[in-house]
Amino acid sequence: MQDGDVEIGERRVKIVRPKSAGSEGSTGAFLLGGLCLIFILGIVGMYSSAGDSLATNDVTTSWIAPPGFNVYKSTRGGGVATQWDEPTPAECSGDRASCFVVNVVTENDCPLSLYMSITLLNAAGQISGWTAETAQSVQPEERARLVFKTYDRGIVSARVAEIRCS
Repeated sequence: MQDGDVEIGERRVKIVRPKSAGSEGSTGAFLLGGLCLIFILGIVGMYSSAGDSLATNDVTTSWIAPPGFNVYKSTRGGGVATQWDEPTPAECSGDRASCFVVNVVTENDCPLSLYMSITLLNAAGQISGWTAETAQSVQPEERARLVFKTYDRGIVSARVAEIRCS
């Protein structure tokens, strides 16, 4: 194959033979390829760690939450505090609805969303399911009230499973 222009249909395509491994520019191409790989891996790492998950067993933080809240340290830094509350009749309407309400306060903002999931437990203490809720654009120290609704009449309690701030 020789270098040159070739017409394919209505398009004109330039054919260029690749340089051999020992030719000029191979070191530059190798370095450029390496830099591109590092850039791509950095972008992937940034998006995979963009969410702020909650490590529920790590409750060490210097942030002081409102009274009655359980404080957790988030993996991204800063505190997240939760408080279980009773649902109002308007929040838990429906014949078969069971509801759980969690008030959440964050030390740092969640500019996109605050995500929380809870594990649902039956009377025997067995996991019977889960449910999740979100709040959009939560500011620092702002309270978010998340109402979790289930129609499984066998659910008697719940526990925090995950909190993410993004």
